[in-house]
Amino acid sequence: MKELLRLLWDSLRLERRDGAMVRWYEVPLLLRMKLVEVVARRLGRWSDPRLGMANETRPVFYDLRSGEVRTVDLDSPMLALEAAPGRPLAFDYIADTGDGFDSTYAVIRASSRRDLRLGLSEPLPDAPTLVLGGDLVYPTAGRAEYRRRLLRPFHHAATRPDALKHRDVFAIPGNHDWYDGLRIFRRLFCEGEELVGPPALSWRTYQRRSYFALRLPMGYWLLACDFQLEGDIDARQLEYFESLLSSPHVGVDDRVILALPSPVWQRARQGAQSRRRRFPDARFRPRVDHLMGAVIGPKLALAIAGDNHHYFRYANDDGSVQAVTAGGGGAHLHPTSHFRLDATLPQGDGDIKLEARAAYPDASTSRKFGFGNVIFFIRNPNFGLLMALVYCVVGAPVLLTVHATGGFDLGAALTRLLAFVDPLLSGAWLIAIALFLWSYASFTTSTNALTPTRRRVIGLAHGLTQLSVALLLTRFAVPVYRDGLLSLLALAAGGWVLGSAVFGLYLTLTFQCFGLHPHEAFSALRIADFKSFVRVEVSDDGGLRVWVVGIERVPRSGLRGRPPSDPEPHLVDAVEVPRTKGARKAQA
Repeated sequence: MKELLRLLWDSLRLERRDGAMVRWYEVPLLLRMKLVEVVARRLGRWSDPRLGMANETRPVFYDLRSGEVRTVDLDSPMLALEAAPGRPLAFDYIADTGDGFDSTYAVIRASSRRDLRLGLSEPLPDAPTLVLGGDLVYPTAGRAEYRRRLLRPFHHAATRPDALKHRDVFAIPGNHDWYDGLRIFRRLFCEGEELVGPPALSWRTYQRRSYFALRLPMGYWLLACDFQLEGDIDARQLEYFESLLSSPHVGVDDRVILALPSPVWQRARQGAQSRRRRFPDARFRPRVDHLMGAVIGPKLALAIAGDNHHYFRYANDDGSVQAVTAGGGGAHLHPTSHFRLDATLPQGDGDIKLEARAAYPDASTSRKFGFGNVIFFIRNPNFGLLMALVYCVVGAPVLLTVHATGGFDLGAALTRLLAFVDPLLSGAWLIAIALFLWSYASFTTSTNALTPTRRRVIGLAHGLTQLSVALLLTRFAVPVYRDGLLSLLALAAGGWVLGSAVFGLYLTLTFQCFGLHPHEAFSALRIADFKSFVRVEVSDDGGLRVWVVGIERVPRSGLRGRPPSDPEPHLVDAVEVPRTKGARKAQA
């Protein structure tokens, strides 16, 4: 009940339009997103900017061991440069930013704060390096969206008195960053620009490609990949990582932190047919599978990704391999309740088995939030316009038949429509009904839960329910409004409210009972809370220390022109990744 009241309050609260969470169920946005996605995928297949970046730039990695960023050619000779003895290095990983201003600002504000205290005996180490894990803006990439949804909260957070003034920023793109062909991403992150500032600040970028490698102290490397829109790295990218890991710069006992745009290890609870595959859509990721299993292999210490907007951690038995989903950088919340509690990562000729260790929010809280779509119409009033149109398409021919014949019996009207009035009209109506039911049956194929047949049956039941409600509205609209236009307006108004209500009830029941539509259900809720980021420290003993910082309630700015109050971060999870036996603690 507390979660439902929170959503209801957020629905009634006034907010600045330019800082609001993306309203995914606005009809123009739905149509535009589908068009943009189709065009971007077609163009991405014909012209891949990753190839251009690889041809225009030499293969390099970035050495962070001295506390400053040094660009090193892959074919350069070995140097005896090493970081100061015992000097750790920390970086923050933040993914899925750039949705609402308040949520993005809260995460960046907490990340950039010096001496961040979380109720521990000592503050966390400062993180002068920031790694952005993809999907930096929503809904699509563009100059205005980057400025409004990413750079503006970055600037406000960086200019606070206790914020870090100098940060080295690296980023990989997600699918939303690719919707403009990576044009703005390249300009911001691949041309050495300063992201924020007056001149006193220095949040600098260094990379020249959309993927990169960072050399960290104590024999650690961070490799960051770019999946484009096809869910896999390209051949030149794989060649780059193979060349790096086979070069003299990488020692035998070095370990790897792998950053991916999406968590290929995280799987929803699936039906028997879908469970046979190692990964969802694994057939589209052969190079990533090869990179993790054959190229990196036993060097892997930590795999981290965004894309799912929550925190979820898996680990093997001894904790030496961790797989973390950390997409809490500002985008609307995704649930954690529908994922399997086991996972696998390829290594050599086999797999590493992992078990779930932590989630934020927990599964119980996710399920409670899932009931929020009972107020779907309040949260997404504009979606009702689409349902009003659908109901009019279904009911208008019946209304016309009733008014033309002067009868008010719905069954008789349907009989006249199909058999006597106008074969062309009745045929078009039947085609519209068939398309209507087919679209609802097909809507469930976007999820991996259950078998395809069961999903389509559930979707068809939803379509039949909407059809029944539309015909019942038609039945009651005719006797009340004998004028045809008034009857049609009454039908549209009923479709606006009841159509949205039925759709929200469908999302609620299918998510709670079958685990269907987790992303569709939670994008409708637009939950700005339960944000998080990950701070990783390469410690002086050669291990990794990982802290997950959460923000349960994001402060709101409302209609004010200034940023909201400071968030209250807390510790969600902490883990130490041990160095494997025989691994050296420092690069000689």
